[in-house]
Amino acid sequence: MGLKILAPAKINLGLEIGEKNKNGYHEVDMVMQSISLFDEMELIISSTGTIEIEIDKKLNCPPGKNIAYRAAREFFEYTKISGRGIKIKIKKSIPMFAGLAGGSADGAGVIIGLNKIFETNLELSEMCKIGEKVGSDVPFCIIGGAACARGTGTNLTSINTLPHCNILVVKPFFSVSTFEAYSRFDSMKMTKERNMNALVTALELQDLSGVCANLYNRFEEIVDNEEVFEIKNKLQKSGALGALMTGSGSAVYGVFENRGKAEICLQDLCGRYEFVSLAQPLNHGAFLI
Repeated sequence: MGLKILAPAKINLGLEIGEKNKNGYHEVDMVMQSISLFDEMELIISSTGTIEIEIDKKLNCPPGKNIAYRAAREFFEYTKISGRGIKIKIKKSIPMFAGLAGGSADGAGVIIGLNKIFETNLELSEMCKIGEKVGSDVPFCIIGGAACARGTGTNLTSINTLPHCNILVVKPFFSVSTFEAYSRFDSMKMTKERNMNALVTALELQDLSGVCANLYNRFEEIVDNEEVFEIKNKLQKSGALGALMTGSGSAVYGVFENRGKAEICLQDLCGRYEFVSLAQPLNHGAFLI
């Protein structure tokens, strides 16, 4: 038996896209929230001297591009650990290419797990520094809870999490490439940038209705599949206080104050979409179990 970790997904409560910086990356202004939808991971020290990835679902991703693999490689490089092998077993529950940070969550879980299993005693800031090299959402998935993310998404400020509520996540049968979504953004003329001030204020006041009134995602202006908006409409008609696509899509979530209404909606939507799950907000990122 190895070390077991749960790596939670994230949703975007707010997402605005700005100009490209000198390195060619877009500046963003985001509010992110961890939720109780997890990938389960197990890390086992091996005698191979290599990094092995075992995933319970077939993914069209070579090992060298897998975020969990890259996180382990960057961890070993940062800590100067050499000649040690690790087997990373991943049981996927977070849908991929959905805007839920499934890959980034796995990368965060690997860094936190390796820090424990090799007793390197890294500070949180050091683990986030490793995570930045792997993906812009990885530092947030290490810290978790709720945070404003600016710059390229790695400049994080922790804020109050969502007050207790029920979050129904729905992924349609199509997926979205983040690269293609940003390319589409670059080709379109956008309206004035929207700031996240009202959303953050509502979170700080623990005003769930105020949060839901200020949910925003610039990528919704870019997505070219009407199913996203059909799902949002179904969630709101079923009693969600607010609904939004997360990340660059394609998953959509609805925020319900009433659990009964959320469960009725869950039953209604199950089987009609690729993935439907009910979750709650979390105040932490990936953790050992």
